[in-house]
Amino acid sequence: MFEVLDDPEVLDFTRKVMLESAGVLMVCYPGEFTREGLRLHIDDLLERFRNRNLRDTVFRVGSDLKRKLGADDRFMGIIRMAEKSGLDYSPFVRAMAMGFHFRATDEQGTMWPGDADFHRMCEKDLDRVLKEVCGVNPRKDAEIYGALGSEIRKIPLRST
Repeated sequence: MFEVLDDPEVLDFTRKVMLESAGVLMVCYPGEFTREGLRLHIDDLLERFRNRNLRDTVFRVGSDLKRKLGADDRFMGIIRMAEKSGLDYSPFVRAMAMGFHFRATDEQGTMWPGDADFHRMCEKDLDRVLKEVCGVNPRKDAEIYGALGSEIRKIPLRST
């Protein structure tokens, strides 16, 4: 992780998305958080990920796409909270779309088995994945569905 976050563009994007999510949390849970407290928490998390001594891998942090991109997890959770509060969720859609292109491998060059299956599902029928895995209803969630599909398709899905 420290190598990835050494890239200023990646670090900046990651921090901005985390700060945006902090803003959503403050709106959804008034009085529970402070902007400074959340900023300090975000900076602490990023510093831990950037700690070379921990040697945390991109493979470990990013694998298990079906769960992490699922209806009840990280990205869809903050997207739903932002939408419900009338806030901009586009930074989270963009970050989530990047997850659809995550293809890290372990030391032996092997992708997490569930991630390989996830990519095959996406290549076969991305719309089905958006509905069944991400829990996005094309009618009820038309804006999210369209935005997410559009962001994912900006980068062609490739065979595993």
